[in-house]
Parts: sequence; structure tokens; C-alpha cells
Amino acid sequence: MSADLAKSAVEWFRAVGAGTGAFVVRQVRHCSKAKGRPGDVEIQIAAGAGGDPIWLLVEAQEQVTPLRALGILTRLAHVRAKGVPTLCSRNISERVAGLCRGQDVSYLDEAGNCRISAPGFYLQVSGKRLVKPAKQPHADPFAAKSSRIVRVLLSHPQQAWQVQELAKEAAVSLGLVAKIKQALLELGFVEERNRRVHLRDPKGLFDAWAAAYEPAADSLRLYVMQKSDALELALAGWCQDKQLRYALTHLAGAWRMAPTVRYQHSTVYVDAATESAAIAGLVQDLRAKPVDTGANLVLRTPADPFVFYDAREIDAVQVVSALQLYLDLKGDPGRGREAAQEILEREIMPRW
Repeated sequence: MSADLAKSAVEWFRAVGAGTGAFVVRQVRHCSKAKGRPGDVEIQIAAGAGGDPIWLLVEAQEQVTPLRALGILTRLAHVRAKGVPTLCSRNISERVAGLCRGQDVSYLDEAGNCRISAPGFYLQVSGKRLVKPAKQPHADPFAAKSSRIVRVLLSHPQQAWQVQELAKEAAVSLGLVAKIKQALLELGFVEERNRRVHLRDPKGLFDAWAAAYEPAADSLRLYVMQKSDALELALAGWCQDKQLRYALTHLAGAWRMAPTVRYQHSTVYVDAATESAAIAGLVQDLRAKPVDTGANLVLRTPADPFVFYDAREIDAVQVVSALQLYLDLKGDPGRGREAAQEILEREIMPRW
């Protein structure tokens, strides 16, 4: 770490203190690693003229990837008795910030985004525009095809994967798995041991996927003169007869998997992308009518049939996986989010 970056870090702290009025910088001591002092610079702050002094033990880095942050945070955790461990960098991504919060390490970047947590003092600033864009992974793990790999990893969180096994299970190329593996390694979501990929942070990976997820499916809203249970059984029977994949989702799926929130219409994925006549035949046989309002059946044709991965039968009807249910429910207004939380706590988190 250069002396210039250490000086810059001090100025960033002064700017945040002045900009928020939360603290002032009182003293600065530059550290000598040769003498065994932790960090790169020690900064004493205080909340106003009469505030108690707080020593921040700052490690300054030009760039911090999530993978690199994991090592730095482990090192900083051992200096807590000597002051407040603090990571400082020109850019701190939300992923790195989350890792810092998880280890109770304070942080600050050049834009002024920070979290400083000390006994009797707390300051958090977020949403500041970064001076320079953070370095991005070479590939997006949450793009349409790439997310298949993420789905497989999260569906089997305790399993260790060879690249060939992961490619086969996700039905993607070896090249794509290699690129996504590297991206996930850089983000600190997975680790590689004995040439196998292991999940390191399933919650972090799932949260990042859920934040990036955008549903891709064509929808048809229908009204059918049947109650939900009878309608769903009739649809299941029709799809089975036609050997057509289907699965309940949204509140209809949540009610069967974790019945807490009642629903008024059934939402069903139907794998009819390659059979244009399938949906028309289903609509005709159910005697359904397309409507703009008052629908009690929504048929969704997914762009990627991998939404059916890990689906299971519940009460004679196929339901999408708990992962897919959460992804679909989290964007629902009203009680959809409540159902999503129930699925998360009951079905997903216990597997981590």
C-alpha cells in the first residue's frame, strides 16, 4: 500500500466527518508493519469536541474484490482489541460492504459510502456515486443461461461439484461453467477445494440472485368456472395426458408448499414454448376465457424451461422448487412477500 493512498484515506475520513457532522479527525499515526503494528494508518476520531476518542485501525487498499476481502477481513478480525478494524478502498462494492458487515468490520470508500461501528458510535452512509466503476467479474452469474449454474449450486448446497458434473446438471457448456465459476470465486460465493466447487456463502449468493432476478415469461390471463383446487387438478391431468411439463408458482404454489397466505387465482408455468398449439388446446379443454381483469388462472410460458428444475409433486400437483417460488413471490405486491419469507425460512434456509 502506497503512502499516498494512506494519506488519501485520511482525507476521505476528514471529508465524511465534515460532510455528516458526525465526527472530527483528531490524530493520525502511520503504521510500520516492520514493528508489527496492524493496519496501514491509525486514525483517531471523536463525535464533536467533547466526544470520547475512537481509534480506527485502517487497512487501505487500491482495489478490493470480494475474494480478496475475505482474507483481509480475517486478518483485521485479530486486531479488534487494539481498536476498530476498518477497511478503506477507492471503491467498495455492496458485496464487499456486506462481507464487512458480516464480520463487524467498519469500512469507507472514496465516494463516502461507509459504516463506522464502535462502542457508543455508529455512522452509515450509502448510495454515494462511486468515483470509478468497481471491477466487474468477467461473466454475469445471473444472466439467463448462467443462472442455471447458480440454481444448481443452491439446490444442492452441500454438494461438491466437478466442472463437468456441473455443466451436465445445468445443461450448459463447459466453457460457460468455467467462466461462471471464476466469477463466483472472485465474488467470494464459492471456493475450490480438490478441484471441486463448494458453496462458501449460499445466503449471499441467493440474495444477490434474487436482487438481480427478472422474470422472463409470456403470460395469458384466463377465467375458468371452477374453484382453484378442481381447476389445478384438471390442468395437472391435462398436462400429464399431453406429456407437457407444468408447475404451480406464486401464491398457488406457496399454498401447497407452506400454506399461510390464501390466494384467489392460480399461476402455472407451462412448458409450451415449442408447441404453439398446446396453450390453445389447454384453454379450449378447460373452457377458459381470456380476460383483462378478474382472472383466476394465469398461464406462464417461461423463456427458459429451467424454471422446472427441482420441481416436486405436492397433493397430486407439480409445484416449482422453493427457490423458484421465492424468486416469483418476492416481487408480488401485498401478501406475496409474506409468503416468500415463509418459504425462505421454512424451505430454503434450513438447507444451508
